[in-house]
Amino acid sequence: MQCDRWQARPTPRVGVFFIGDAIGSMAAGIAWTWGGWQAVCTAGAAFGLVALLVDWIGGSE
Repeated sequence: MQCDRWQARPTPRVGVFFIGDAIGSMAAGIAWTWGGWQAVCTAGAAFGLVALLVDWIGGSE
């Protein structure tokens, strides 16, 4: 099994994922306080749609 050098050490990409996870957790907490599971699911769907739109608009080739 070959180990790529860039995968063997933490990179700024890991930090970006951590920040994204923290924002998602914060949004879920706010949504739960505001409207329970329905608001949490709506917020999750909204994040998914935004990610899809960003991919379509600026998609890499």
